[in-house]
Amino acid sequence: MIEMQCRKIGHSDGFFYGDVSELEEDAEEIICRIKEFNLDILVIDSYNVSREFFLKLKPHIKKLCYIDDVNKFVYPVDVLINGNITATTFNYTKYSNDEIMLLGLKYNLIRMNLKTCPRE
Repeated sequence: MIEMQCRKIGHSDGFFYGDVSELEEDAEEIICRIKEFNLDILVIDSYNVSREFFLKLKPHIKKLCYIDDVNKFVYPVDVLINGNITATTFNYTKYSNDEIMLLGLKYNLIRMNLKTCPRE
């Protein structure tokens, strides 16, 4: 039901993750937090991202990481993480030769208590 409504208002994948126009303000706030807490590593886990968003953050952080499962564009990040079983079929393109891609189940982000659940 929600998916159908989102498609009606122009969100092609059927879901609304936020407006790209919000990213400028978000980036400024994140940059303030990077400086305030003297961060070295930043991990982004959101569908509401753009190339410009990452490029704005990149000069302010030593390592920029992104958790992805859609491969919408070439991500200008230092570390790309996709822990899905199909991650290696996404044909990701590296932004730079230094970019690290952590792809596949070995990098799946799942709580330890779920990993040890008994199988029925």
